[in-house]
Amino acid sequence: MIQSVIYGVIGAAFCLGGVWLSSVAFSPSSSSEPQVQKPAYDVRKASSLNVPFLRGGQVLGYIVIQLSYAVDRGVKDVDHVAVETLLHDEAFRTLYGDQRIDPRSLEKYDLNSLIKQLLARVRSRIGSEAIQDILVSEFSFIPASSNR
Repeated sequence: MIQSVIYGVIGAAFCLGGVWLSSVAFSPSSSSEPQVQKPAYDVRKASSLNVPFLRGGQVLGYIVIQLSYAVDRGVKDVDHVAVETLLHDEAFRTLYGDQRIDPRSLEKYDLNSLIKQLLARVRSRIGSEAIQDILVSEFSFIPASSNR
């Protein structure tokens, strides 16, 4: 009986020693690998936006755009509903009034200038630099003939 208890204590000691040794041996050391920093912003995905494409008073189709925006983590008082609403408003105004858009060749449209313009306008309307970047997930054209 005493022999079984001694074997049990020795077995438990070996198990605890093995767990401790594996945690020490396989733990990442702070000096060997640099710490990966998380980005200082959160990315929020806005809902998609359909902008009618008009030429000669007729709707030829819809430009579909899906945007996301990056918000500085340090700013806690950002109203995401307001930011998304302002982002959609500025995107709609910009795309609706842009005569340079050719639906047959959307790949030639300058998305970088669109993003810079949207970013500047949204920042000025919210009165803050909390919005770090605007990202485009989708930019496409759906002809009106495909909706019938």
